[in-house]
Amino acid sequence: MTTSAIPSSATQVVKRMTAAANDFLNSLDGARRQVASFAFAANGSGADAERYAWAYTPIDRNGLLVSDMTDDQRDAAFKLMETGYSASGAATAHRIIELETILGEWEAMSSNVSQWKRSVERYWFSVFGTPGSIDEPWGFRVGGHHIALSANVVNGDQVSILPLFFGANPATIRHGDRKGERTLVQEEDWARALLVSLSADQTAIAVVDPVAPADILTTNVRSADPNMAPVGIGFSELGDGQRDRLVSLVKHYVNRANDDLAANYWRAVESAGFGEVTFAWAGPAEVGEGHYYAIRHPRFLIEYDNTQNGANHIHSVLRDYEHDWGEDLLAALDEAFAPARERREALAADPDYLLMDEPFGALDALTRDTLQQELLAVKKRLKKTIVFVTHDIFEALALGDRIAILHSGRLDQIGTREEILK
Repeated sequence: MTTSAIPSSATQVVKRMTAAANDFLNSLDGARRQVASFAFAANGSGADAERYAWAYTPIDRNGLLVSDMTDDQRDAAFKLMETGYSASGAATAHRIIELETILGEWEAMSSNVSQWKRSVERYWFSVFGTPGSIDEPWGFRVGGHHIALSANVVNGDQVSILPLFFGANPATIRHGDRKGERTLVQEEDWARALLVSLSADQTAIAVVDPVAPADILTTNVRSADPNMAPVGIGFSELGDGQRDRLVSLVKHYVNRANDDLAANYWRAVESAGFGEVTFAWAGPAEVGEGHYYAIRHPRFLIEYDNTQNGANHIHSVLRDYEHDWGEDLLAALDEAFAPARERREALAADPDYLLMDEPFGALDALTRDTLQQELLAVKKRLKKTIVFVTHDIFEALALGDRIAILHSGRLDQIGTREEILK
């Protein structure tokens, strides 16, 4: 497993998410807004763990229910949802929601009515924190039967959209005008095409069980453990065409997300490489039989299962061991702002002078620029003398009123930035 944060800057996406989230919240009256709004708690537990609560079954959830919204509020809610998906991902999400009506009809025809009401109105929307905030993380969640979307915005422009779940029941419509229409087609067909392309020896490695599990093995746990899923056949044991099929399948899952977010994530996956990827299948290869597959990577895990309701009920998910919920982004932010916390503690003692020895040296360019601006604001507000040590002349020119240049322990030059530049 990797521990590096995925480069996730998506300024234009954040602008659209911010506008849509504020439009949604501003469309609500006080009572509805209170139901839809939650604090953004990083690493929360107990009552603070709401941001991590997700499910793909038809259970009740927290947040504002679509059935409790006006038409305008529903429009605003679904526009917010669409900011997280690509065009094809949004179309799939709407199709999955529409299946609730068809599922209800089928269960009534089959005299097998569920305890859960099947309705396109049983989806919940939640906003965490303050949309558009740069100083504090924020996000939103959309949840309901077979839809799980969680957007987490960190440092004003960094976005995680994982975990990302799609399901479908029925996977193939069996009645009415839309009979034969399928949902999540590529997820099933592309994986099966890879399976049947394998030789007998390859199949013996890839097929880990003649019987598929009843569901994805990671279910809706907060943190996915890669060891919960089977291994199967390694990337190096596949032929070139088979490798291409597997890579295309992975990219299809990634491309559920907004185009910019998918591009960010795909670059991280390509950077990590596919050498350690594995593909495992359980169950028969025949269409209509219960089946399961898992794709394991040092960065992520994909799981797919179609066993329930006569193998006509799909669950599929993309999980990232570090990037789910934006945990890697939050950890990087916390590490980056550790110097800021130290500065606040130092300032609490109200010293006459502050000494800062290369406080931003190990940070990425974006975070370093943010903290430099914060430091200038602190200096202006408190009117403190700060002795700032740096090996970066550009940082010295950006921050210093007077700059001293030392070489081999000797003071070579001292002056204002203008004098130094001359």
